[in-house]
Amino acid sequence: MKQSIHLRLLKSFAITVTILFFLLGTSPAQEEKDKGPKISIDAPAFNLGEIDEGTPITHTYIIKNTGTEVLKIEKVQPT
Repeated sequence: MKQSIHLRLLKSFAITVTILFFLLGTSPAQEEKDKGPKISIDAPAFNLGEIDEGTPITHTYIIKNTGTEVLKIEKVQPT
């Protein structure tokens, strides 16, 4: 049974659009979502173990901005 020319064109169009989605990768909406600052911390948690009260302690965290815009850190609090 022969397919109508319209049905063949529709199938060809659907296949072409599907291939384009795979070739183009991310959508513009995904690219927009990926914009902005993005914080990256080498090790976000650090266990101090047991320490005597009044003992001063320090620990260095390496913080990077892996995003596409300026990262502003306005407030830091220990937990």
